[in-house]
Amino acid sequence: MNTDQILSVKGVPLPSRPVLFMETTADAALASARSLAKRLDEFGVNIQDGNILDIGCGYGRIAYGLLERGYSGNYTGVDIINTRIDWLREHFTPDCGNYAFHHIDVVNEHYNPKGRLNSTDIEFTGFVGEQPLDSIILLSVFTHMYEPELTAYLHQLFRVTGPETRVIITMFLYTDARLASLDRNAKFRFAQVIDKNCRCERADNPLQAIAYQEDKARQLFEAAGFSIEIAHGSWNGDQAPHLQDWITARRIV
Repeated sequence: MNTDQILSVKGVPLPSRPVLFMETTADAALASARSLAKRLDEFGVNIQDGNILDIGCGYGRIAYGLLERGYSGNYTGVDIINTRIDWLREHFTPDCGNYAFHHIDVVNEHYNPKGRLNSTDIEFTGFVGEQPLDSIILLSVFTHMYEPELTAYLHQLFRVTGPETRVIITMFLYTDARLASLDRNAKFRFAQVIDKNCRCERADNPLQAIAYQEDKARQLFEAAGFSIEIAHGSWNGDQAPHLQDWITARRIV
């Protein structure tokens, strides 16, 4: 039996393999959706009725996790891969009017090399209404960006945040101590140097996984108007419930 075609959440089918991202089956996608909803709840995201902007929503992994939990707020997902947005608009939104999905055709060497827009052209203000955002989520987005693109996104994020908005971001952050402590369980080593503040896992495909020096990342966030708290992940072999480093950012008051 092909479970990819029958798995659904409250009547909304999960996408099949061509639309899925890292998960290869709908079962894995559903497990990821549940895990992320739980984790976002632990990081203080209002997953009951908050106003949420999900940048890099992919195939809707967070949206499905929220749906299963009975979320009743306003959710907006945006992504640079149009096939996923088309799927979600056709199969998710018709039965769930509080979920909206938008395509942003931003160029990215790894995921969208033929994009029409540069990161400096993007504006998130057009995707959200006048109601203040409770949370903005960017999971594994800055892991595929060079510094100029990351900086452009941070400044756009500041434009759509209020004093109480919680921004949840996952990245790879390194220090000399973390790199020195890599063990055989490390999932990434980031041995390839891009510049003094940035490394990548693969020289032949840098944007597959990029890491930033932790103090440099703090400076970039602060320059854009954010203070951050970091929960380190397990990518370097440490014990942690999540692979990437999780950042909670808030406006500097």
